[in-house]
Amino acid sequence: MQDPSKSHSIMEHQILKEKTLDGSYQAFLKLFPKTHYFQAAYEILAWLQDDLLTQSERINAIFILLEFTKHSENVFLQTVADLVDISPHPWEKLLLQEWLKNKEIGKTAVSNILKLTGEAKEIDHIKRSRTVRPVVNGGSSDKINICLGKYDPEFLRPIPDFIEISPVETNWMSPLTVPEVLWDNESQKERAASEEVRELLKSALTNKLSNDQVAIVISALKTDSKLAFKSGISHKNLGDLVEKNSSIAVDIILAIMNSSKVQDYFGELVNIPMSLNSLEVVNKLALMMELPAEFLHLFISNCMNSCKNLKDRYTQTRFIRLLCVFINSLLKNKVLNNDELYIEIEHFCTEFNSIKEASLVYRSIKSMPNE
Repeated sequence: MQDPSKSHSIMEHQILKEKTLDGSYQAFLKLFPKTHYFQAAYEILAWLQDDLLTQSERINAIFILLEFTKHSENVFLQTVADLVDISPHPWEKLLLQEWLKNKEIGKTAVSNILKLTGEAKEIDHIKRSRTVRPVVNGGSSDKINICLGKYDPEFLRPIPDFIEISPVETNWMSPLTVPEVLWDNESQKERAASEEVRELLKSALTNKLSNDQVAIVISALKTDSKLAFKSGISHKNLGDLVEKNSSIAVDIILAIMNSSKVQDYFGELVNIPMSLNSLEVVNKLALMMELPAEFLHLFISNCMNSCKNLKDRYTQTRFIRLLCVFINSLLKNKVLNNDELYIEIEHFCTEFNSIKEASLVYRSIKSMPNE
């Protein structure tokens, strides 16, 4: 039986690091007794098959196995031929060819083998060679056959019979219902158009689309509202869409109006920073549908607080004008109907009465009939 300590040290041993081919083979012969040659060679074959060696170590390993076949009835020749035939390194097949015709190949340096060039010929004749034997006799005195790995003989096995199900066993239950086949009736042209719209919607989060591109997206959303759910746009990135393409944001919200997710979108509109685009989106939505009163109240209140907190006088005046124009539009279209909100707007306009637009909103509220 092979010494475990030696078996473990083959990989680290100098035999695969020798500079010449014959040097590696002689080191192999000195390291193991004859009775252990086969096991050691088989381990080297396993490292080759598992690709655990460097290029130079693979060359030495292949040469050791080839030389070993001279004394072991060609047991490894067919396996090595299979191995080098599928190897991505052409010099391995060339090494096999040189070994077959050149008796002095062992004196060649490993570095020169790696430089071999030329046409690698077919080696099927080696694989089909009758001299190859799948089983070899070991070196022990009792002539026990050594059968390892792929060299195991195949045994004929009878086909097992079916076992009858006993009354205590649970029968295999097959479902009786057959699922209905759903055909994809969408044509290739429609599928390509749908893919184009999804790509445009994805791009709309980061880039300002052209008028033609916006028209394509809006037309597609009106035709198929489900595109709003397949576009990758959600309430989390709604703010980016509002700033880059506010008109598309309006149609996205209109497309999901009957979904429970619309509340998330309203919540995001309330929280995004006040801007001309956010005011435009809410204004368009208010004119096209009935927005929740709580949403409008909270949105306008947040915008008024944002204006009050601005430090830069020029920016503050500009935002107050934008907000007042927005509120005046809602008042003219009778969208607002909340006494508490009216009081907040009056206080806001009084605080900034020096701005013309704020004074107009204040007069509009005062001129409304007292219901």
